[in-house]
Amino acid sequence: MATRPNQKTGHRRSRGREAKRLLRDREIVRKLRLLVTEAERRHAQFGEAIEPLSVFYGKEDKPASWDLTPFPLGKQGNGKPMPQWEDLSQWMKVTMATIVCNEWDLLTFNINLHPGLELELVAKGKVRPHLSERVRKHLSRSIGVGREYFFVIEGHSKNSGTPTHLHMHGAIATYDAAERRKIENALAKSAGHDVRGNSRIPRAVHLDWFKVMQIAYPNYLFKFTLRDDPRLDSRRLVMSRSMTQAAKMFWNDIARPDLS
Repeated sequence: MATRPNQKTGHRRSRGREAKRLLRDREIVRKLRLLVTEAERRHAQFGEAIEPLSVFYGKEDKPASWDLTPFPLGKQGNGKPMPQWEDLSQWMKVTMATIVCNEWDLLTFNINLHPGLELELVAKGKVRPHLSERVRKHLSRSIGVGREYFFVIEGHSKNSGTPTHLHMHGAIATYDAAERRKIENALAKSAGHDVRGNSRIPRAVHLDWFKVMQIAYPNYLFKFTLRDDPRLDSRRLVMSRSMTQAAKMFWNDIARPDLS
């Protein structure tokens, strides 16, 4: 019990650091969006169709003199070097991952944990790592290892903002539309449904195809992550290794502190 105040202090400090990163990263995204608009103008100038990520990378088969993109970017708006991947907010990492997923079809999900599993994980402590391992295990069994996905764990109602059951919402890359049912079943099992005699609770599992990349999506995912929840620690994001690698590589390509 003596460590409890220190744990709370540590959580507050962690949330404070994350809040500062978030403010900085929102400003960076505003600048990135301006550059994307400029890249779209340059594509139109040369009559070039916009392809996945071409506003960031240009097109290798076109003359370098066309300069289809203003990226990479070395400085923030305040003149400071762009931050390293490790120093990005969780919100920013998901924003980068969502952009990268323009290369694939992205399936979003919102799944309530089965009450029995929630009680079990909360009693064990460290809900995030236990749930992360369950998702990895069930997806690997269903569609193979190495799939790109991310999700956020929260326990507040999106309508009232009041505490409610724990749930996870995020997105996963799909290579074939026929995978949808396998993915749905794997995610449902990872959340405690349809396993060990626990039938699926009605309306507990929702999936939908991601349509348009907008900042509103990561805003939605992280709307409650800075709120206290005794069942969770300050880290609410889970991102698969393959998704982390893809998003980190993308960030390192478009944000280059060495250019500052």
